[in-house]
Amino acid sequence: PDSVPASSSWLQLPAPRTVSGSVTGADGRTGFDMTWCRLLLLACSAVSWAGAAEPGRAEDTPLPGYHRYAELRRALVGVWLQCPSISRIYTVGKSFEKRELLAIEMTDNPGKHEPGEPEFKYVGNMHGNEAVGREMLVFLAQYLCNEYQKGNETIVRLIHSTRIHIMPSMNPDGFEKAALQIGDLKDWFVGRNNAQGVDLNRNFLDL
Repeated sequence: PDSVPASSSWLQLPAPRTVSGSVTGADGRTGFDMTWCRLLLLACSAVSWAGAAEPGRAEDTPLPGYHRYAELRRALVGVWLQCPSISRIYTVGKSFEKRELLAIEMTDNPGKHEPGEPEFKYVGNMHGNEAVGREMLVFLAQYLCNEYQKGNETIVRLIHSTRIHIMPSMNPDGFEKAALQIGDLKDWFVGRNNAQGVDLNRNFLDL
């Protein structure tokens, strides 16, 4: 049950070109900063949406815990199954402990680069024990899918004009190590680095 459906063929799809939140469209289109701000606001809205009381759930009932690796996979596959026309799951490789580094693309033409269309990537959980960003990105993907299906004009316009790449966890090994700690008090350093002891948030090449 933890595996991605074989019919998805997501492992065979080519990885997208390098994307960045600091590049304008190839044709020099403006409005990029506004789109970026809207996406940040959407991420915050997604968290609020996720924390809203669900039908039949008492307000004082705690939300579910963080998504473990298998649950993260299921959550992303769930978005893809719910919104296959605007999403695509792919991997950029594997971690040291052989976990897939999964990402989901949200756009009106998944898997296709459209010249001039702004592209954004959101990467969370570089430090394995810092999991809030990981959850925010899972909820963002779910929020975009749900609101698109509801016909939310802002989300529909965003999906049709932007290519969004969401990678909830760059450091699944560190997260799993941190998650195995027992008790209320956790060691703040356990799981911060990846399985090779590298701090991924301090390991970028000098350009």
